[in-house]
Amino acid sequence: MGFLLEAREPGGQSAVGSFEVSSGSARLLSCFQRPNTAVSHTSASIKTNIQVMWKPDSAGNIKRVQFQASFVKSYKTFWVGVKSPVLSLTDDNHTDSSSTSLPSSNTISSAGCGASKVCISQPADCDPASSSRCYFMSARVLSPGGSAVRYEITGTADGYVAFGFSDDQMMAGRNSDPSSD
Repeated sequence: MGFLLEAREPGGQSAVGSFEVSSGSARLLSCFQRPNTAVSHTSASIKTNIQVMWKPDSAGNIKRVQFQASFVKSYKTFWVGVKSPVLSLTDDNHTDSSSTSLPSSNTISSAGCGASKVCISQPADCDPASSSRCYFMSARVLSPGGSAVRYEITGTADGYVAFGFSDDQMMAGRNSDPSSD
């Protein structure tokens, strides 16, 4: 139902870069008196698709970034401080803001799978643009050098559909026993 997303330098406490949103389900926030450095929900409604784009600061002094999020399923069920893997940025990553634009449509489809984006779906031949009865996730680099990645996710659920980042194969983080998470 709710979320908060920021980008930080690994180990840092202040947000870096800026976000852009492409739908009314997300809003930009100012953190540490810097505009557009975080993204959050606009309502408590159930969300099946949120798309945002992050860009590094134009100064180009950030070499690594880690995304940090909090998610709210209900008043009693929530996750705080969920971190992505650390991503390395190169000088090629800092592009002019006019070189990459947000998608003009919020339609998620399998077009470009295997060519311009990596896709995972169940069933394997699923196209979410024509069927709402499948699970689908894609990732596509938006600019040369990889400074921004667009993730798409959709599926049928009685709550929410989500994906997570992990540095191991069990999504267990420090604890290898999934039953204790």
